[in-house]
Amino acid sequence: MAIWYEVENTEKEIATLLDCNLSFHDYRLEKAEYVPSKDMLEFFLMSDTGDEGVILRFVMVNGFYVYTHCDYEAEWMSGSVIINDEGYIMWVASDDWGDESQDHLTEFKKSNITWASARRLFWAVTDNNGTPIELPKDRIDQVWNSYGKIEQKHFEPKPFKENWDYVFRTSR
Repeated sequence: MAIWYEVENTEKEIATLLDCNLSFHDYRLEKAEYVPSKDMLEFFLMSDTGDEGVILRFVMVNGFYVYTHCDYEAEWMSGSVIINDEGYIMWVASDDWGDESQDHLTEFKKSNITWASARRLFWAVTDNNGTPIELPKDRIDQVWNSYGKIEQKHFEPKPFKENWDYVFRTSR
């Protein structure tokens, strides 16, 4: 099984990332790092259990904003969305507008919400230290209980099979 996955700018791939990770409900941003020489931005998100996290790796970055005004620690997210930003993939650490998020693109960019926009987006589940690990089976095959209705869900994220050196070289 793969460790890194790529999100193509399609509804299916975007839904797979969000659904595999419960739209990052009860996650918070632990670390943000931009590497100009690779045109790469990484967000390390930690779950509220502290047992695992997710790295979101943005390549060919179009723009980003990290909201830093916090009382004691980063805020827990209630969810997140991914929208099409004129051909770029834009991840937003808020699901306030849900399905209508695309209509609020300009508002997201002007508000105090963490977001990132890039041509390519990759992700990996991590252990509690932020080290990427194999995708746990319970992320691929899930059981959802929504208002008493039980649903079996199966996800097939797209494994990353390229070479990182090639990805970073072509991003410049």
